[in-house]
Amino acid sequence: MTLQTAPLTDIINNQDLLETIAREYGTPAYVYSADRIRKNVREITEAMDEHLDNHRLYYAIKANQNPVLFRVMQQAHPEIGIDCSTFGELNLAVDMGLNRDKLVYTGNYESYRDLEFALEVGLPINFDDITSYRRCRELELPEVVSFRVNPGTGRGAYPGITTAGKGVKFGVPRDQIRDAYALALEDGVERFGIHTMVGSGIMDNDYFAWNSKRLLEIASDLEDALDITFEYIDMGGGFGIPYQEEEEPLELNHIFASVRKNLDQYYSAGSSPMIAYEVGRYLVGDAGFILATVLGTKQNEKYFAGLDIGMNGLLRPALYDAYHRVVPVGDAAQRKPRTTQITGQICENTDRIARDRKLPELRTGDLVTILDAGAYGFCLANQYNGLPLPAEVLIDGEDHYLIRDRETWRDLNHQVRFPEKFR
Repeated sequence: MTLQTAPLTDIINNQDLLETIAREYGTPAYVYSADRIRKNVREITEAMDEHLDNHRLYYAIKANQNPVLFRVMQQAHPEIGIDCSTFGELNLAVDMGLNRDKLVYTGNYESYRDLEFALEVGLPINFDDITSYRRCRELELPEVVSFRVNPGTGRGAYPGITTAGKGVKFGVPRDQIRDAYALALEDGVERFGIHTMVGSGIMDNDYFAWNSKRLLEIASDLEDALDITFEYIDMGGGFGIPYQEEEEPLELNHIFASVRKNLDQYYSAGSSPMIAYEVGRYLVGDAGFILATVLGTKQNEKYFAGLDIGMNGLLRPALYDAYHRVVPVGDAAQRKPRTTQITGQICENTDRIARDRKLPELRTGDLVTILDAGAYGFCLANQYNGLPLPAEVLIDGEDHYLIRDRETWRDLNHQVRFPEKFR
């Protein structure tokens, strides 16, 4: 079995390394490449530097919350910030020493506690709704006000990750956005930003120019109508990665050159607001994979290979019907192909990593890799059926490190407290 486009081919084909990781840290394990993360960060920052005068890259920490991976990103781009969407993510970012200048908070149905902490940190807040702003105003009038606009249409690799358009829970509808900024203006706010995020996992290069043009039109209309000036325009993210062999990676220089062209229609050189992007999947998605062991196989109407990880450890296939390449390790990759169902140990028939996939015949004890699992992999993992969370391992050149301990069954009830009468 050969791979043409997998970015970690050198690691995936290194049988000795993968067997060493399995022996030292056990399986299942999430494994990440520091070199690939640094490469991804450098590529996008260099393309932004080439075409945008005033810009900022935020890492959307929801994609993978392990702080070690963010430290790797900082090695490639010390100015990278973090986009937070919850109280917990904001605490993680602050705990890593980031200050207000490198943070942005884009919440959803924020509580008073959430907003109070965001105000205390002093970072920009992209308000999801007018009601979010009103809750915040009860605590304190923010220095800078930005609203997340729902432009009326969305885009995403799957319906579940489309975050704008009709029926979604995110953002201020376009026909209400002027009222939102007018309210803040009446309250005495003098500094403004604007934000949008319409979906995730997008592989269409031209989408990003289209999205920037639409947001710039909205921003320009608001500036003219309300006589305000935007300090920053946050374009969101949505940068996808190839999950299937035939997919081509995004062309970053084309994307940011197109965005620059749109900016030039509204702002003269050197006068544009700061342009921000929130990128998660693109930075870590193809830098991570799962190393798993085949626990058993069986043939009934179909041929099944059961791994020591299933929808408990990688939820995306069950949640979105997402596709992940599965590659056996070592000699197993050279066996004759067989149509296979890849599953885990979970008591649900939706527990499938792959359906009807033509793979080299898998046997009990084989090691397999599940590719492109660095984003929305470990962070969506759960303990269903009493299965502890896997370990996380970082490969950096010839070295490898444990960056998160594997849970044990004792951890499952670690936070349970028995009242005296039930002991």
